[in-house]
Amino acid sequence: MVGSYNAQQILRFPQKLEGSIAWNFQFTSTTTKYCSINLLVVQDESIKTMVTTLTCLLLGSPSEEPFCIQVDDQRIVDSVKDAIKAENPDIKCPNRKLKLYVAKKNDGAWINSSDPLLRKLKTGMDLAEIGLLTRDPIDTLASVREIFSEVSETHVIHILIKVPDSENSHSTAATLSVMPVFDEGWTYRWKEAFNKERVLPEALPPVADLESFFEGDLPVKIGVPESFYRWSQRFYCSERIFKPTNLEPCVTFLNEVGYRAIRSVTDGDTKATYISYWDDSIRNVLEFVLSGKSSRYTIEAPLDGGPATPDFVFVLDSVCVVRGEEEGPKPLVAESPRFRKFDQVPWRHDSTQIRAHRLNSYNILHTCPRVHLLLAVLNMSRLLQSIASLCPATGKDEYRVLSRSNGVEIFLEPTRVTKTFLPHKFFAASEQEVVYHVLDRKTVNSNRLLRSDHDKRRMIFAPRGIATKPANLKELFIAICGVLWGLRGLHAASWMHRDIRWSNVMKRNNESTSWFLIDFMDALLSPADSSSGAHLRRENHAPDIFDPNRNHTTAVDVWSVGYLIETSDVQGVDLGKITAFKDELMHSDPSRRPTAEAALQRIMELEKEYLQEIKTKKKETEQNTIAQKRAAEDSDTSPSSKEQRTA
Repeated sequence: MVGSYNAQQILRFPQKLEGSIAWNFQFTSTTTKYCSINLLVVQDESIKTMVTTLTCLLLGSPSEEPFCIQVDDQRIVDSVKDAIKAENPDIKCPNRKLKLYVAKKNDGAWINSSDPLLRKLKTGMDLAEIGLLTRDPIDTLASVREIFSEVSETHVIHILIKVPDSENSHSTAATLSVMPVFDEGWTYRWKEAFNKERVLPEALPPVADLESFFEGDLPVKIGVPESFYRWSQRFYCSERIFKPTNLEPCVTFLNEVGYRAIRSVTDGDTKATYISYWDDSIRNVLEFVLSGKSSRYTIEAPLDGGPATPDFVFVLDSVCVVRGEEEGPKPLVAESPRFRKFDQVPWRHDSTQIRAHRLNSYNILHTCPRVHLLLAVLNMSRLLQSIASLCPATGKDEYRVLSRSNGVEIFLEPTRVTKTFLPHKFFAASEQEVVYHVLDRKTVNSNRLLRSDHDKRRMIFAPRGIATKPANLKELFIAICGVLWGLRGLHAASWMHRDIRWSNVMKRNNESTSWFLIDFMDALLSPADSSSGAHLRRENHAPDIFDPNRNHTTAVDVWSVGYLIETSDVQGVDLGKITAFKDELMHSDPSRRPTAEAALQRIMELEKEYLQEIKTKKKETEQNTIAQKRAAEDSDTSPSSKEQRTA
């Protein structure tokens, strides 16, 4: 036996019971609160009764010690629940919601009081192990003797108890009444002090130390009312997060983050039921303490053959510092896909696959692990700013989240662009699906619509380009040719883009030098009346779009190509014919502007002339260089040498 014991009482009943002698020893430990198993035999002429003492453990309750109950072994297991509730008045749920499990490991051994697993069961830290132990609850209609007939060992746990958080009298709702209504800057001051404690780049911990770092005390603890603090102490590690204060409680933090992160949750059958819980536990916490931007999208089977999009990303200083892969509920076994998915995710950075290391598991269905996860996420947030600062330029902007003034959210990933619209905006945007079908048929030089999700009001496009203007005249020719090539096919189908600006002309995000058109949200069939373009800006669109006396046609796109040349910022060369070509494209009379086909032919001619001029100038430069070199050699040669060379 482990530890020292004092005999409380020894009862010896040398009576025969079913052909054997029953001995009973009842001990109470002086060093622990664990009790041994005791059999009290009461025998008279009419009755044979055995009272069994069982040791129980509340799962996910780090402040609770194991406790003992005594039950008649001829009663059904449901009576065990009555005994448990009698020992724990805080458990208010009906018996049907109280789940009991036999405390045996896979090898059939009882969980010993000195087993390291005990701490994990109390804190709810090891999701896989707990899942294995709680796969099958005890049959409540079975007898106690039937379930615990093999109970003979001492110093072990026999029953694991799972209490639904929402039925527990210690719910978070009970603490709301003690919370002050207003936050007088206390959360702001905590947040400011907390962010000053971020880990500097040179002090980032090695991977081997991350787990202990995540479980460490916050450098600046969050002030909460004393009543809330007392309630939180029943959960593992809460004292590492909070400090009691009735003078300066962080009301805003608790209202916007705390209650959401640790509130009771309900089990679900689908992935969608868990999204809000994941967001409350991770996404919302990061957005509250850091100035980054997050978003969540799921493309599990990309039509363009690219990699699946992370379900969740958190971007800080144009660097994706946190990404999440999520999966719905499955049978909770250690080798199930639910646990294998982490190892199968192709984590990449700058096109290079990186190693992944699992740190911990958190069962977010229970409050205690959620408090534990809150501590981990807050500590993790102290590392992210430095991680972002160390990211090389090639790794920046891999993922970005942009918010437009019209309510459109744009999520940029390496190969795709996802736009999410407000409800009234999505209807208008989705009507443009028809023009993208035209683009596919005409093989227009533009982006493509991969998918339109009406339920989530989002549209997914590819490829993702780079928003940059041409750096020189050569690149300008390439960009204008790309735009006109796209317009040629679009206009052939009687469609017009109507919003061609450099912000809607992207350079391809690869090694090639080419540009393509994007954003056909204002595209219409030609001709169209002026009312359809009332939302466009006059300073960067063709004037005929706004003329109430006539319809506008595909000529407005030709005008916009001239506007691209005018706003290209290409300098240091004599544009000459290019300027004249631009003026022709932007003619005030739409009928005198060339078609996209004619403009394409003209720009190709100008490019050819330009390249020929470059070639001629290069040849002249080479000849001049040779002549200058010979002249220099002649100046360094003596007269006699010149005469000999001449002879």
